[in-house]
Amino acid sequence: MSELLGSEDCIKSLRKDVVDIQSAIVDVVSRTGPVRYTSWKFPDKLACSLDMVALLGEYDFVDGEDAYNQHSHIVLLELVVDRLLLLLQSVSAYTELQAGRSRRDRSQQEGCLSVGLVVRNYWGNLLQCVKKKENSKDIKQTKTLD
Repeated sequence: MSELLGSEDCIKSLRKDVVDIQSAIVDVVSRTGPVRYTSWKFPDKLACSLDMVALLGEYDFVDGEDAYNQHSHIVLLELVVDRLLLLLQSVSAYTELQAGRSRRDRSQQEGCLSVGLVVRNYWGNLLQCVKKKENSKDIKQTKTLD
């Protein structure tokens, strides 16, 4: 696997992944409003405020620059993690809205959460949303029978 570190194909694929995930984030945030979480990769910045165009411009493949390409590869992997976490946090906020629960006040910056905690929160919010939909379906069926 180490022979792939810094390869042009891997860097190209990671850059595409970052762009695709960012696109999904933009779509979700357009439905939820801003979510203010600290970036996993850059804990001194908000995840939603990262300049992805500049970062992708900075970390690209350069012919003959093996050390730089390896560094770019690692940074792009970290950006994939950062964007996936922001996506989960954003989708979690969306499921809170769909479940009719008021979102926590997001006017203050929220601290950086561990990957595991973000996933647990996301799963919990998703389950609550599904349960609410199941309960409303059961109530509709009961009213129809009456």
